[in-house]
Amino acid sequence: MFLNGGETIYAVVVRVGLIIGGYQAGSLNKT
Repeated sequence: MFLNGGETIYAVVVRVGLIIGGYQAGSLNKT
């Protein structure tokens, strides 16, 4: 899973971005 610090941080940033993006998209769709 964790190859090195750089890729680990990148993976976390991508996952957080997708979660936030999906949450915001869901909020917009509800309105």
